[in-house]
Amino acid sequence: MNNPFINLFIIQLRRFYREPEVIFWVIFFPIVMSWILGVAFSGKTVKTATIAVVNGSSQIDLTKLTPSFRILNVTEVKAETMLKRGSISLYIKIEDNSIVYYFDKNNSEAYLAYLTIEKLINSVNTGAANIVNLTGKGSRYIDFLIPGLISLGIMNSCIWGLGWGLVELRIRKLIRRMAATPMKKSHFIASHYLSRLIPTSTEAIILYIFAHFYFNFELSGSLTAFILVFLCGNFAFSGIAVLISSRTDSTHMVNGLINAITIPLVILSGIFFSYQNFPPFVGEIIKYLPLAMLTDSIREVFNQGAGVRDVLINSGVLFGIGLIFSTLGLKIFKWH
Repeated sequence: MNNPFINLFIIQLRRFYREPEVIFWVIFFPIVMSWILGVAFSGKTVKTATIAVVNGSSQIDLTKLTPSFRILNVTEVKAETMLKRGSISLYIKIEDNSIVYYFDKNNSEAYLAYLTIEKLINSVNTGAANIVNLTGKGSRYIDFLIPGLISLGIMNSCIWGLGWGLVELRIRKLIRRMAATPMKKSHFIASHYLSRLIPTSTEAIILYIFAHFYFNFELSGSLTAFILVFLCGNFAFSGIAVLISSRTDSTHMVNGLINAITIPLVILSGIFFSYQNFPPFVGEIIKYLPLAMLTDSIREVFNQGAGVRDVLINSGVLFGIGLIFSTLGLKIFKWH
């Protein structure tokens, strides 16, 4: 096999699978994370900041809720959509003198909100409160969590695997040796990009299979749309990794840079809890972060039945981010 690009790609795969820790981080870690969080969040929780109210003819005073909750008056269709997106954890429907709560009973955040609402309006609620347990696709916490873990795996695999790997090659003077060969530099970088798809795809497939059989998690949208978002997300974070590693020749420096980027993204981007819990103006900024865009798009495909057209804008932006950062990184890349 004399094709230099194929040889470079095979080299990257061999380097990757020769590390025994890979089996844990790629295969077992995401399964353990999804199991722990999917089960643990059915018991203990945090306070819900936002609830949706579907109003009919109501005699119930909801003003007592305003100090503790942000109330959004919406249609039932809109409330269901917000629930699937993770913007809210429950919604209530009011008809005459009764309240019906719609939420997943295994979502402790929603259950705590239900208890708090009942306590706050107990003095004026003379009717009976009913609970509709939502167990359909897209409405459970695990449906919110799994797409977040998939996008988190993409970011970590690309930034740590590609970025840290390039810095390690530079420290060991291997990049200088490769640059001295007839190898095309574009082939060198492209082989790293392509090799990242193997672990991220493996992790996503294994995580989905586990969630499907253990939590009955399903893909309700277009597989083509998911593949498009998946590829663009990989390209975006691979580009960021190239820029991070373009001049760095110290493991301490690259560790600091990677942590400075990934930790805020994980906290802000709605992986484990919705970024709608932040003040509205902050949420409007957060939703344009690359990890948030990737996560939101994957959730739309899995939970809301989104197709290619629905994720086209976010996919295009992610591709553009990858293109811009790759171009900048290659322009200043330190080969010697």
